Amino acid sequence: MVDLDTFLTTLYVLVDDSIKSQPPTTRHPGPLASLSESEVVMLAMLSQWKQFPSERIFVRYARKHLRPAFPTLPHRSQINRLIRAAHDRIVAVGQHVVTLLGRMDQPYEVVDGMGVAVRNNRRIGRGWLDGIANTGTSNRLGWYDGFHILTAVTRSGVVTGYAVAPASTKEPPYTDDCLAARAYPEAWLPMVGRAAVGPYLADRGFEGHERHRQWLADFGAEVLAPPRNDRTHAWPADWQAWHAPICARS
Repeated sequence: MVDLDTFLTTLYVLVDDSIKSQPPTTRHPGPLASLSESEVVMLAMLSQWKQFPSERIFVRYARKHLRPAFPTLPHRSQINRLIRAAHDRIVAVGQHVVTLLGRMDQPYEVVDGMGVAVRNNRRIGRGWLDGIANTGTSNRLGWYDGFHILTAVTRSGVVTGYAVAPASTKEPPYTDDCLAARAYPEAWLPMVGRAAVGPYLADRGFEGHERHRQWLADFGAEVLAPPRNDRTHAWPADWQAWHAPICARS
């Protein structure tokens, strides 16, 4: 088990080297931020390390344990603003890390969606994300207000890309857009990542023989998802036995 100091040093060097290899960002007028760009990106990545349940809890942890590494750590509200302002840089560093972790050597990637609630759907009135987030349903959350996040993950658990849509978005058309963005990259959508080297494994929510043929023809993306009620294209039992635990772990 790597100790915290070693982990922080390794992560900082990785982040700093990645940022130095990228074009510099435009500096906005005003006083210098209390944290460097590398420190902001490092904190953003560190906040996902232990799956902290909230930003408030992460900042509390940082103030208690990370003061020696971040002596100029500002108030929580400023940390949140700095992390949000560094979104594009965080994505770029994340994609650099994905490459370092051998994404091109992966035989397949698992694609799956999940619900992320941002508001109790029983509350009356409109939330601050009205018109962006909305109400949807998922097996894990039931009915919820928030977003639907589509992720592509390697077999070792590395997230190679993601896309965000309102909670009510259905997975098949959402996947159309995501696969298109991966096949034909757009500068304003770096978070979706690059096309997988091998096939995508998916659960029954992505089924559809004709849909799979279209994805392969249009985007060069081979999606392997077991059919639900299609006996014509039913999978052999050994295929299902191999496929099911992989998608269950994603």
